[in-house]
Amino acid sequence: MNEPKKRLSWLGSVTSLLAVATCYGTLAAITLLSLIGVSVDIDEATLVKLITGLLVVALLGMVYSWRIH
Repeated sequence: MNEPKKRLSWLGSVTSLLAVATCYGTLAAITLLSLIGVSVDIDEATLVKLITGLLVVALLGMVYSWRIH
């Protein structure tokens, strides 16, 4: 594997972890805030766009990594 491809081989894994952290991190934050009495209104469309974007980048990174192996 040459050097530029080796530098980007982590892209799929990192963005997958970011997508999971976005999903569960938001859920955990909202749960903790509601436990202390803070009400938060989240625009679900924005959250869906963020998670979808991260998953698309994760899939592209995985395909890229798969092609170089």
